[in-house]
Amino acid sequence: MAMPSFAVTSPPSHGTTLWAPHARRPQRPHKRHVRSQVRAVAQAQLQYQKLGDSDLLISEVTLGTMTFGEQNTEKEAHDIIAYSFDQGVNILDTAEIYPVPMNKETQGRTDLYNGRWMQSKP
Repeated sequence: MAMPSFAVTSPPSHGTTLWAPHARRPQRPHKRHVRSQVRAVAQAQLQYQKLGDSDLLISEVTLGTMTFGEQNTEKEAHDIIAYSFDQGVNILDTAEIYPVPMNKETQGRTDLYNGRWMQSKP
C-alpha cells in the first residue's frame, strides 16, 4: 500500500530541463502553499494503523524532519510540527543523514529542534 507523502514540492521554474548551475534555482515553497497541501491530505480522512503488536495507533502520514536546522529555523520547525500534529499526524521521521550531506555546523539540529518542541508540550 502506498503511503501518502508529507513532502511538498514546487514545480520547477525552468520547464522540464534538469537543473544546471546557470539555471535559476526553484524557490522554497510558500507557507500558504505548504499548508494547503497538508490541509488537502488531512481532508482526505487521515488513516491510522496499529503499530505491530502494540496498542499504539500511528498516522499513515509521517512528518519527515530530516532537514530541520539545515533548511529552516527552529521556530519554523516548531510551527511545522505543531501544525502537523494539529492535523492528526502523530509520528515523526527524525533521520537527518540521507537527504543532504552531513554538515558539521548543523549536524544534530533535527534532534535538538524536535526535542525542544516535545519538551514544551505536556
